Amino acid sequence: MPRTTHTLDETNPVDEHTIVVHNLIPTSTLRRIRALLDYEFPPKSEYSLSRVPTFAAWDDEWAPTALALTTSPVIIRVIGTLTSVHHSATEGELPTLRFELELLRTVDHEGMTRLLRKSQPRPKLKHPRAVRALLTSAFQSNLCAQVFNHVYDATKRLRPTNALASIGLSMLSIGDIVLTTCFCLQRPHSRGWAVQFEPISVYQLAVVSRDVDGF
Repeated sequence: MPRTTHTLDETNPVDEHTIVVHNLIPTSTLRRIRALLDYEFPPKSEYSLSRVPTFAAWDDEWAPTALALTTSPVIIRVIGTLTSVHHSATEGELPTLRFELELLRTVDHEGMTRLLRKSQPRPKLKHPRAVRALLTSAFQSNLCAQVFNHVYDATKRLRPTNALASIGLSMLSIGDIVLTTCFCLQRPHSRGWAVQFEPISVYQLAVVSRDVDGF
């Protein structure tokens, strides 16, 4: 995938907050994405990867066990470039969405790594800065009753879902920049549990031309 390093001030050296995206993403879109990356809204326990409080802990009052603050599950905002996407809508079954995001900044990789290391046993991450975000709606919990049959068009502006047009799952393509809000859950296995991310809402922030080589 063709990529380039974008910074809003080219005089500054590349650092952990430097955004790396496809080289066709315009600067105006990059500025909008930059404004969305570092976010926190404590009243709703909603945080971007870079802002999740270190004291967030597993709460087994939820099924499955969820990462929470006091009595509320943490809602995590993840932004990245779509590297894989699969959706299915088999007759008689709930539609499912499974996708993977390449995170945009080193600080986001570090935030995701901190969450993945909450697994038991703790995973061996050889290259933490290369870790990606894998989300699936197939792992249904009692936290999210939403059936995934569309995503939201936020290519102009991110607004509440009831003020955005919806698009079909098939409109998501490799190379798009996507924002998703999700829960961080435990997925039990024979030796303990893995960390699982269950999407709540999915927004398409930017689209790379489908005519670009490599897509």
